[in-house]
Amino acid sequence: MENLRKLLESVKELLLEESLPPENLSLDVNDVTIFGRLAVLPPKGKLFIIGDLHGEQDSLQEILSFLSDRFKEDRDFIVFLGDYADRGTEGLEVFEELFELKLRLGKRLVLLRGNHESIEMNRFYGFLSELYWKLGPDSQEFYSKLLEIYDILPLAAYVPGKLIMVHGGATVPPITLKQIAEGKEEFQLLWNDPLDDDYMPRGGETRGFSEEELDLFLETVKAKVMVRGHQFVGYKGHKIFGDKLISLFSARYGYEDARIAILEVDLEKEIKDVFQLIEGLHLI
Repeated sequence: MENLRKLLESVKELLLEESLPPENLSLDVNDVTIFGRLAVLPPKGKLFIIGDLHGEQDSLQEILSFLSDRFKEDRDFIVFLGDYADRGTEGLEVFEELFELKLRLGKRLVLLRGNHESIEMNRFYGFLSELYWKLGPDSQEFYSKLLEIYDILPLAAYVPGKLIMVHGGATVPPITLKQIAEGKEEFQLLWNDPLDDDYMPRGGETRGFSEEELDLFLETVKAKVMVRGHQFVGYKGHKIFGDKLISLFSARYGYEDARIAILEVDLEKEIKDVFQLIEGLHLI
């Protein structure tokens, strides 16, 4: 438990060191810069985007093995879209591996918050039970420190004029980048879904958004395409919505033939639509 405690404390300290006040928001950055709850990435190098993991350490290992031959630590970036635990049985191991990777890569790795980075979801979908099974009474101390990290994870990552990455989706009505940095409409950013043929209401205050509402959101934040996670998309690992949104899923959910999605983006190229972006989609 002592090693876990030190790991959580080190990650929290690093995340706080990386973060600047939202009022300092600037889009002219030379390295990943966190303004409040918004991570801004410079348009250089390559970006690798990974969807939901849901406690699947074996899926994470496949992803990291894939990245080992492609990701350049001095040039490229990695963004995880959230939902690291629940449903699978190795959420603790996934967090350990990602946090150790974060300490090694620093700003080159961005961990976004998903809707399962919450005590309500962790209680209902199994992560709290997993922690108690593995850590016993120490799980309470571990989880209280993990909750502190949940609360400071960015809600979105943004490449100026090109991409915005969130776990859930567009807010209705749209909000500005400054409002995202301030943590406004966190629930919608983590929970909303596109109104496609597979849309199923999640209840509560969740919202579905149309292509027109997505367009308004992208116009407001000045991005061409949204990349998000949040939805299991069957065996394909990904799904597109119109020409401006792609959903990624990077957990197999126990299906041997399900695909793990990794999106590779050359940030130095102009991005026009999702069909151009999908040329960098890898399904493993």
